[in-house]
Amino acid sequence: MMSRLIALAMSLVVVIAVSVTLVVTGVSASTPSKKMSETAQFVRLMKRGVSSAYVATYEVSNFDIFSAGSITVANIPPRPGTKVPTNVNDYSSNLESSYVYRDKDGRIVQWIQDETSISACVNEPTSSGYHDLLCSRPFQYIPSNGFGEEGVGFVPESVLQSFEKFNPTFLAKSSSIFFEPSRQFGKLQCIRQKQVKGSERETTCLNRNGLVVSWMSQNVGAASRVLLTNLSLHPAKKDFVTMKRPTKAMILPSF
Repeated sequence: MMSRLIALAMSLVVVIAVSVTLVVTGVSASTPSKKMSETAQFVRLMKRGVSSAYVATYEVSNFDIFSAGSITVANIPPRPGTKVPTNVNDYSSNLESSYVYRDKDGRIVQWIQDETSISACVNEPTSSGYHDLLCSRPFQYIPSNGFGEEGVGFVPESVLQSFEKFNPTFLAKSSSIFFEPSRQFGKLQCIRQKQVKGSERETTCLNRNGLVVSWMSQNVGAASRVLLTNLSLHPAKKDFVTMKRPTKAMILPSF
């Protein structure tokens, strides 16, 4: 009789232990899964905004290669079903975007990408200020670090890339979705990313169409910011024409 009671007690302990394990496992698995789902939805919304039609002006501060100033970005989405062209340098793209960067000191950079072709304008610095603005005729995009660096000015796309490259463990452990009101751009959906081990923080906010309204990156002793100040949903032909008559075969602005 005593041996049966002992066996029964041991079996109950096993059942309780298994039940506790299942409950704990269910709790720990559900939270990351929910966060991953929320983050995936946020990424889809941002990608939709990046590929939409817009002319957006941003105030920027220490945004990668760009110091304090403004960047006006124009984008035309590709027509559905169109083939992505490839140029002689084996570069493929159907991007139709442009930007004009103006810094606080008078520096101007214009970069226009028409699929695999580029046009650019720049006023290079001198010892006392800047040269007159010079612009190029269309030339072929070359896959290289220099050309890639110029593309940082496409602010929504660059913010998306920064978001996706952030510490991968944030998906399960350190992202938080929240909402903020904006008098100019309506209700914003935001996400705050924090490194599990480290001091870097990023906060990204989107409007209802998924376009970046604000982005801020903070680390010890450093901060980068982007803030949308003006938005039109109707890009025009003038947004993709060089600011002056082109006289150069090729221009790759330096920073």
